[in-house]
Amino acid sequence: MREAKQSIQETVQRTLAEDETLGGSVLVKWVLVLEAAMPDGSHSVVRLTADADGSDLFKWEIIGLLQTALSDVG
Repeated sequence: MREAKQSIQETVQRTLAEDETLGGSVLVKWVLVLEAAMPDGSHSVVRLTADADGSDLFKWEIIGLLQTALSDVG
């Protein structure tokens, strides 16, 4: 999963740098939640997190980011 996290982080940072509205922004930390269909047909929820250095976030950082994102919905 480390390679996937690194690829996601590099892609998002590059997109931030190239975006006209967000240009110059720096990715500080992120959370990605996804549902994957497994080869056996079951489904699994996967969570990836990282800070600017690629280290996993602390639980309180994850909760804070998700709570902020969900409170802005609707």
